[in-house]
Amino acid sequence: MFIAERSSECLRDTRMPSRAACSHGTPGLWSGDVKLLCIVATGSWDYTVKVWNLRTEERETTLEGHRGNVTSLCFSVTGMLASGSWDGTVRVWLPTVGSAIFVLEGHRAWVRTLAFSRDGLVLASAAENDMVRIWDMSTGKCIKRLQGHKDSALGCTFTPAELF
Repeated sequence: MFIAERSSECLRDTRMPSRAACSHGTPGLWSGDVKLLCIVATGSWDYTVKVWNLRTEERETTLEGHRGNVTSLCFSVTGMLASGSWDGTVRVWLPTVGSAIFVLEGHRAWVRTLAFSRDGLVLASAAENDMVRIWDMSTGKCIKRLQGHKDSALGCTFTPAELF
């Protein structure tokens, strides 16, 4: 189901196969106009990420490599797609090419949520019963580990203006 950004009106209901956790994004330009939306990614219990062309409703590519259910997805403004999985890894893809550029390892549990910084240079990942990790997208290295929650971090985000 695709929702208009400003009006919250259902624009199109497409029945895609499999149980899927959906993340919507448009690398580069974001607009409430559905004509400018071009890519939707879905993560599934079959361990894959599928990239769909919203205009044609056709699958563009299938991204494979996770060894567990895909639980979280996030697009960057630079066109990268991050996927988190029950296998404890985060994979960073170039979805238009169909290849992974990084496999980020270090979480001891499944990855719950992902967030790219506004400029796309940094990625945050939070895992079940684990810490939040901050990754440098130019190297694929973990640059910070944030601990302190008594239980799982359920979400993570960056400030819009990168104030801190």
